[in-house]
Amino acid sequence: MAEYHLVQVFHVPDSAQLFDQCDALMGQLMDMEDESVRDAAVSADVERRLATVEVTTSGHDEVAAEFHGLERIHEAMLSAGIPIHELKDRREMGVLTPA
Repeated sequence: MAEYHLVQVFHVPDSAQLFDQCDALMGQLMDMEDESVRDAAVSADVERRLATVEVTTSGHDEVAAEFHGLERIHEAMLSAGIPIHELKDRREMGVLTPA
């Protein structure tokens, strides 16, 4: 199994909600942690109203690892009440590198 570090950035229109949404997202990611997606970190950039999510993800190859990581982030966002359409374009903001 290959391990990768996945970074995903999303926009929060109301910066007053940014820290609450980041806290809720981090809680969900911690609750969902397993051997395929783990070591989550969530940070906030209030000026730009962006939240950054980082996870270590694994899979048989890069495509599988990225799929597992993105799927878990999306699941956690939905559970935290953060609409998926707020994700930035993955081609612009998503980064997947070997762990």
